Amino acid sequence: MSRRAAAVVLMLVAVVTLGCFGDGSNDEEPTPTATTSGRPVTTPTSSASPTGQPSPTAQPSPAATAASAPTSAPRTGGGTGIQGDPFSSEDLDAALPSPGMALSDEFEPGCPGASAPSVVFTGPDGASGEKHAVWVLWVYPDPDAFEADWAVGEDFRIQPLLDGCEPPNGFVYWHENLVLWFAGYYGSDVAPGSLPATSDEIQDHPVVRAFLELTWQ
Repeated sequence: MSRRAAAVVLMLVAVVTLGCFGDGSNDEEPTPTATTSGRPVTTPTSSASPTGQPSPTAQPSPAATAASAPTSAPRTGGGTGIQGDPFSSEDLDAALPSPGMALSDEFEPGCPGASAPSVVFTGPDGASGEKHAVWVLWVYPDPDAFEADWAVGEDFRIQPLLDGCEPPNGFVYWHENLVLWFAGYYGSDVAPGSLPATSDEIQDHPVVRAFLELTWQ
């Protein structure tokens, strides 16, 4: 084959090849691939509302405590507050020097059928464990009730009208609706129910003086 003929053949092959393959495109558009572009969007996270620094809790200031003044022991009025007319157990208690009347169980009074309650007590000397006087106070509702249980003699001494009602000794006093017995001395230095060395020892005792000096308010 001549060179001219070979060149023609090559040109024909090239044309046929281009016709079969074209330019590599078709009628469908390519599907775009989604891509992330730009700055990433961040989702803000919720934060706690600012509350500020907690303020310190105010501590209560301690109240100033006034120094308590020494006080005497409370008066008991015989511990019962027996009322009567014109006098009550509180009237005698108030008339006594401090600490007033204090209940005692050192003596058991006996006066069956009496129309008045009794109070056994010690007076201002009751704090002494060695020797102290013990007393019995009878508080009648009124003078008429007193006269139903006691007879007043011409010498103003009283005698019980009730059987079995015997004072322990002769130191017995009365005033309006009240009757007072001296039950005796008690304590570690004396025998129970001991009598005084002289009658003046009892006559001048603070309990007897306060009893006889009671006045109507």
